[in-house]
Amino acid sequence: NVCTIPEDDTLRIEPGVEVRFVMPENRFDPMILNGTLIAHGAENDSVTFSSQLEPGISLIESEGSGCVNAEFVRTLYVGRFLFGEFDAVEIHRSRTNWSRFNEARVLILSHNDFSRAGMSAMGVREQLEFHNNRLIGFNQITIQNFNGAEVHSNTGVTVDDEVSEITIGGFNGLEVFENTNIRFTIGGIFGGADLSAHDNKWGILDISEVNGVEVRDNTFVDNILVTSCGNVEISSNYILTTLGVNGLTRSEIYENVVLGGYSHYPRSFSANACISTTVRNNSFCFFRPNHLGVA
Repeated sequence: NVCTIPEDDTLRIEPGVEVRFVMPENRFDPMILNGTLIAHGAENDSVTFSSQLEPGISLIESEGSGCVNAEFVRTLYVGRFLFGEFDAVEIHRSRTNWSRFNEARVLILSHNDFSRAGMSAMGVREQLEFHNNRLIGFNQITIQNFNGAEVHSNTGVTVDDEVSEITIGGFNGLEVFENTNIRFTIGGIFGGADLSAHDNKWGILDISEVNGVEVRDNTFVDNILVTSCGNVEISSNYILTTLGVNGLTRSEIYENVVLGGYSHYPRSFSANACISTTVRNNSFCFFRPNHLGVA
């Protein structure tokens, strides 16, 4: 009941084909992909993967050498619940839902629709691209442990007041730009180095434990929160509610406009325990310094 594609073999799926998995008893992985899966549909004739189980079940897994190249595919689930290691995963113009790539050499996701999905990529060794995707409703996407990446031109579509979240950590070199209506949590317990976040609209930027941060030219962003970061430059942002900084060192905050208008307790600017930090030429509508340590 389990389909295995050996390491040196390739399975090609043509436009219009529907692949129906019958899930084996006590298993969530009817396809073991150690070779290559190529599923290329067409704009009006997609490839479809389905099973008798609810969405969220892992259909394709790899033990380290599997490659996925998909375009115009519906309901594609890649990875497994706890562990999965792929060589390369490349998915374009598809409808993808719950996926977990615990590790991959290459991960490229572009022009896809994520619909109330969860995706976790725990390690990308060489190449990471995540761009021009549409996140519909509440999605939780986590990307960790990589060197150098661009996350850009993604759009969150609010459904029932739910907004998508992208969590990124454990990186060395990251550019986040031209995204719309997405909440980003960057750094966190996994930290990071060398971040540039610019030209994003709406949404939230929540950044912590990152050394080397540039946040500039973001517009109509609800909140920008920067915590426990060093070598920070925050400039020329147009912020609807709050700019909050805490525990910054060697930082500059300048030429931002903060309205502070969407809160029951409006506070447009909050700063705590900052060292060697300069604040200049900003416009704060509700300025409330709170133990501001500025030199």
